[in-house]
Amino acid sequence: MRQIIFRGQHIITKEWIEGSLIRYRDGDCFICCDSEDDDVLSKYAVIPETVGQYTGLKDKIGKRIWEGDIIRFVDDCFLSEDGEIGQVVFRNGCYGIEYVWSLDRKLGHDTKSFHRIGQIDHWQDMGASCSVAYVYRKIGNVHDNPELLKGGEE
Repeated sequence: MRQIIFRGQHIITKEWIEGSLIRYRDGDCFICCDSEDDDVLSKYAVIPETVGQYTGLKDKIGKRIWEGDIIRFVDDCFLSEDGEIGQVVFRNGCYGIEYVWSLDRKLGHDTKSFHRIGQIDHWQDMGASCSVAYVYRKIGNVHDNPELLKGGEE
């Protein structure tokens, strides 16, 4: 069975809490998780805007990928390239990375593209063809590192 877990930042300590989500009608959000005592369930108030679901995917070094994470991705044909940087979002029934092409960003354009996590692209040119897979690396999240989406350094 796939894991359906959420994370959110604690309203006081700003520590990331992972577990089951409870959202009340008034907008308050809580994450419930097991405590050190297996018979006790702990409930933590979290900042609603920071809540994101686990995608079920991990990056190239095994870190969990969550909604709101910032990912650098490059295709496996040109691993020496810097790649693209974007935010993990849920759109059209799947998780993907919303990003602005690095060349467009340099030119001052802000048209967003969507890359479905795990997609494989195929191209053909002058008789040659290739299937291109992607390598993903989590570099931060939109709450702790928003500058990364503006082309800031890791």
